[in-house]
Amino acid sequence: MSYPLPAVAYARPRAVDDRCLATLRRVAHDAPQSQASEAECEWLLSTVGPLLDELAVRRAWMAAHAPAVDLSNVITLPAVR
Repeated sequence: MSYPLPAVAYARPRAVDDRCLATLRRVAHDAPQSQASEAECEWLLSTVGPLLDELAVRRAWMAAHAPAVDLSNVITLPAVR
């Protein structure tokens, strides 16, 4: 009699800490000048999705929590062209 195998959770990448982020930034700047290895470029691409997800969530949070700006003491000057 065979028993079904238990489901195995999908692997998740580790969190991107400050050191890892600094390295990713370096690779991202080096890649257009062909100064990054193929492995570094693949690593960069594998992290882009989660990093962009984090950026989108942060932007949405910041837009929803933007501080109110008091414009009562702001004077608009005429545009000079």
